[in-house]
Order: sequence, then structure tokens, then C-alpha cells
Amino acid sequence: MKVGFIGAGKVGTAMGCYFHKKGIQIVGYYSRSFPPAQQAASWTESRVYNDLKLLASETDLIAITTPDDTITVVAMDLSEIPLPWKNKAVCHMSGVYASDILSLLEQKGATVCSLHPMLSFGDPESAVKSLESIPFTLEGKGPKLMDIKELLKRCDNTWTEISTQNKVLYHTAACMVSNYLVTLLDMGIEMLKNAGFTEEEAKKLIEPLIRKTVDNVMNIGTVKALTGPISRGDTGTIEKHIIKLQEYYKPWLEVYKVMGIQTVELARRERRINEISATKIKEILKV
Repeated sequence: MKVGFIGAGKVGTAMGCYFHKKGIQIVGYYSRSFPPAQQAASWTESRVYNDLKLLASETDLIAITTPDDTITVVAMDLSEIPLPWKNKAVCHMSGVYASDILSLLEQKGATVCSLHPMLSFGDPESAVKSLESIPFTLEGKGPKLMDIKELLKRCDNTWTEISTQNKVLYHTAACMVSNYLVTLLDMGIEMLKNAGFTEEEAKKLIEPLIRKTVDNVMNIGTVKALTGPISRGDTGTIEKHIIKLQEYYKPWLEVYKVMGIQTVELARRERRINEISATKIKEILKV
């Protein structure tokens, strides 16, 4: 399968390098910005295209790796090109959008899909290494969908098919466990800095805790991994936390309360705390 990329940002460059590493032919890149496309083409032993029609005509799989907001525009531009679209597959790599954003191309006979690696892309070199063990989600329509599955199989990546209507919820979950986790860690580090630690000291303090917590969630599940005052029904400790956060920074307190309510529900799920304790803690968190 010959693959061409529209967009030469972090995702397009890393995915192209990864496919190239796996022996998949990359024909080249089409991008509004020439230097990134030139760099990506150099790394994948391919070429830079100035003509969208030419790239589309010379590829079996067209991968749209532009920012999410321009996928529709790219799809519209492609749909105006007279090609035997039934022989083509077009995918985008947005986490939040489904394949229906490519409906104009589906109407032309193309196989359309959303292909999303569960990965936060940094620099292309580290992303290529990480992609070796990253699962993908796949959603779409058309006879060429099997070819894309074969491509993933050739790369030794696992994938899960997801329904069109569940793409947004899927991406919301990914953002929460990735982006919001970073925000929570930042809040914890800032609290420790306010408690007198340097940033480096704070990071060293919490690193073992973070790693062990993640390991526990993966190995024994969220309910059993839960520790702390809510899981023990320790209302006195929770009250002390609230009083201290009121002194420092109210936005921290609001996050503490919202997360606390969700933690109560988690603790109740397998009766880590009883109903009386759950009700009492919720009342404290609502203050």
C-alpha cells in the first residue's frame, strides 16, 4: 500500500517515519509549509508534492494529518479531484472526529476512516519509538478498510474498532487521562512549592507515588488502587485539607471538591466506604 500524507506536522511526520521504518512505501507529503514537508520527505525517502491531485493519484491511502479544523476543507478539495475514488482509502488521524467528516469522499466511492494512535506526540524521533507499542482505534466504511487493518498488522500494532457515535467520548477520555493528569500534577507541584519545596524536590517526592499509583491501576484496577482519606472515610483529614486550600487558592479548592465527589463515588463502587461516610464526606465537600 502506497501512503501519501497531507500535512507535515508532528503527527504526519512521525507516522510517516514509523510506516517507512516498517517497510511501507511513503510516496510523499503535501503541505502548506514547505520546510516541514521537505524534512519529513527526507526522513521517509519520499518527495514533496506541490500538486494535491498528483499526490492523490499516486497513493492508495491518503492520510490527512492536518489540524482538526482543516480536515473538512482538505476533504472538500480532494472531492473536487476527478479520480477513481473507489480504489482509494482516505483516513484522518483526529481523535475527536469520526469518518463522517470525510462524507464527501465517501459519496465519491472512497473508503473513509478515522485512524487514531493513543499517543501524545512530542518530537518525531521519540514518537516513532513509542508507536511500536501503541494501540490504535479504527472507525470507518468501505472495502479498503481491510487494507488498513493489514497495514496495522504489518506494523505489529493492535487496534480496536470503535463506533462513529463513540468517537467524541473516546477522545474526551483520552484528554482527561492525559491533559488533565498533567494539570493535576502541576497543581500538586505548586502546592508543594507553597509548602517550602523547590520544584525539583517536589518532583522527586511525587515521582514514586505517581508511578506506583499508575502501576496499581493497571494491575489491580481503579477501585483497589484507591488510597487516601476518602477511601478510609477520614472526614477530619478532608476538613483540614479544605481549610488549608481556602487559605491559599480557591481554584485549587474547587478542583479538590469536584474530584473529591467523584472519588466518593469510586469508593462506594465496591463498598470501600459505607453510605453514612459517603453522605458525610459529600456534605463536607459541598461547603
